Amino acid sequence: MSTNLAPGRSDVFCDKFTVTTPHDNEMFIVDNLEGFMQGFHAERTNDSCFRSPSNGSLTWARKGSITWFTTSGAFLTDLRASRMLEDYLCCFASHNDNPVIDHAVSRMDVTVDEYTYAPTRVNAAYKLGLASSIQFTRKHVKPSHITKIFGVCQYDDSGLDTGTVYMGAQAATFKAKMYDKRQQVLVTKGLTIQDTTRHEATATRAMGISLHDVSRPTPLFYHCYPEILLSRPSGVSGYKPSGYGYSMERRAKLPAAALKDRIKGSLEVGTLLRLAKSSGPHGIDLLHSLLQARYELEDY
Repeated sequence: MSTNLAPGRSDVFCDKFTVTTPHDNEMFIVDNLEGFMQGFHAERTNDSCFRSPSNGSLTWARKGSITWFTTSGAFLTDLRASRMLEDYLCCFASHNDNPVIDHAVSRMDVTVDEYTYAPTRVNAAYKLGLASSIQFTRKHVKPSHITKIFGVCQYDDSGLDTGTVYMGAQAATFKAKMYDKRQQVLVTKGLTIQDTTRHEATATRAMGISLHDVSRPTPLFYHCYPEILLSRPSGVSGYKPSGYGYSMERRAKLPAAALKDRIKGSLEVGTLLRLAKSSGPHGIDLLHSLLQARYELEDY
């Protein structure tokens, strides 16, 4: 949905996000995704990855009793271009056999591209940071949490330094960066684009973010991003946290249960089984004997 609230800059867009869910829900979400991808024309490249037409990625994996799903910026761009973002987000929230899927948006990157000459913008931002003039909502960012990675501008002969300014502690609830997108695209892809200063913010679950914010990120971005760096357009509604999440009781897992989960989710085990199957009618017996031999060699 286009906001068209400020000339000279893009609409706010989500450039990456991660959803987490108790791993018992993984099968419901993956089932949803498999059905959705048939219409979106994304390709499943392995047991835990889909690739969109422009090679964006949706990946997932387990960590403890949680499964995380991460959607890349290129994948999201393809979804928006196909007008299928809203339907995609529904895959994480509900299933025919599980009307309410417990989930949380644990992290999301929200971005605005400003079509201005970046070297002067990033240098000014760095100076403001060192002067303690940058703040997120009401909290000032300490100068010790302002860092930069600069190099000489490569797309003109100004001799100015340009690059990226990072704002906020590494583990902060909200942090941001401003960088020279034109320089980044030239260096990484060898392409020339117009002058572009990218403003990117990362919000975490502690802010109450939700799938609603992935779809409509404008209020979140302008609520937190330093106004001294990018003015808030008139007409932007206030941000109201609406994060839907879950809580889990941590309990020790029995070794047998842990073994079952590791085997069920292991890509390497799947590869071994396929090799065994291709080894003839006694392939599974060979695999078993090899595992037994390996077990007997291990020093437990």
